[in-house]
Amino acid sequence: MSGDAELFQKDVKLELSKFRTKTKPTLAEAVALRLEKKDLDKKADADKLKEIDLRLKALTDECSKSAVASCAVIKANLKKYTFDQKDARGLVKWYADIVDKDSGIDLGGDVKLWGDLSVEKKEASLILKGRF
Repeated sequence: MSGDAELFQKDVKLELSKFRTKTKPTLAEAVALRLEKKDLDKKADADKLKEIDLRLKALTDECSKSAVASCAVIKANLKKYTFDQKDARGLVKWYADIVDKDSGIDLGGDVKLWGDLSVEKKEASLILKGRF
């Protein structure tokens, strides 16, 4: 692995670690709300259920914004480095290994963080799939 690839890999891991740290309280709140929602009587607590659903949507949006911010940092870092050792898909080996092994980062519930990275185009994307 070239020096640039190693540095970029460290940058990506650091940014994903920051994302997880930043969203940890959001995820904890989402889990608590989902448990509370599960225990409510749907007919008697319609207003509370609506309030919980709105808060869960806000938490999903908050996580999405964090993913966009992390993606912007990864894109900026991507433009600083040059890479080699690409596979047939145009992916750097270490990133191809991640893509082949993991199917998104599980954020809890039905929510996963997915990503795409094009070394040749110097583009990256992080996408939040699902809702809390």
